[in-house]
Amino acid sequence: MGNTREGEPAARAARAASRRLTKPETFTLTQQRYVETIHALSGAEGVRTTDLAARLGVSLPSASQAVSRLAGMGLVVRKSRYEIRLSPRGRTIAGKLERRHQALREFMIDVLGMDEEAADRNACRMEHWAGPQLIERCIAFSGYARRDPKSRQWLKGFRGPCSSTT
Repeated sequence: MGNTREGEPAARAARAASRRLTKPETFTLTQQRYVETIHALSGAEGVRTTDLAARLGVSLPSASQAVSRLAGMGLVVRKSRYEIRLSPRGRTIAGKLERRHQALREFMIDVLGMDEEAADRNACRMEHWAGPQLIERCIAFSGYARRDPKSRQWLKGFRGPCSSTT
């Protein structure tokens, strides 16, 4: 048997690259939006590129080019010439983006006392730029605020002055 250590650096580099490719922050805002939209439009049949282009408000050639790039990155699989679906890696990214959105939205509603519509709008913007540490802290703080009676009282006091600002 050969030296097993020879392939270790390459294997480590491949694993690290694979982990980076499942972190939403490693993708551009446009790539993230395409993955989210494909996820939202997904059905049993897959997503037609024409429907994707219409939802995003882009031309069909632009959508086709973006889909080709996403396919090259392993995020999208073509079911046919006109139909696509997310790959397992693409579904992982979509799930992480959805989790980020939900965490930020809940933080804005539960902690900051924002109305649901404003929280949803702001979460849509922030989810693409927030780092993992911010997301985890928002989740932890929201959970703490819901469970701890003292924090609920403190938050109620905080929301008073905030309710006059829009």
